[in-house]
Amino acid sequence: MPKITSVATPEFAKLIVESSDGARYHSDLSALKSVRNFPKDSREWGRVKIDSYGISLVWSSQLQLNLAQIIARSTKEDSLDTAVLKSK
Repeated sequence: MPKITSVATPEFAKLIVESSDGARYHSDLSALKSVRNFPKDSREWGRVKIDSYGISLVWSSQLQLNLAQIIARSTKEDSLDTAVLKSK
């Protein structure tokens, strides 16, 4: 399984994650808003870190998602090596 190398939070409930396999995933996690520990606002949403193993994201609200979950909710994937885009 690839590892998360960087994360960006361009807007509330949306992520851009780059992974060690050279892929960039654009994910919309708004369907998870009903989860008890989902961040409440943009400020909380931006307080995310990559865990020490590089396989999960953890928010200050204690929401934790692994890369497989993020990929499953991705709306677009592009390669960091080429300009090839794949829309889901």
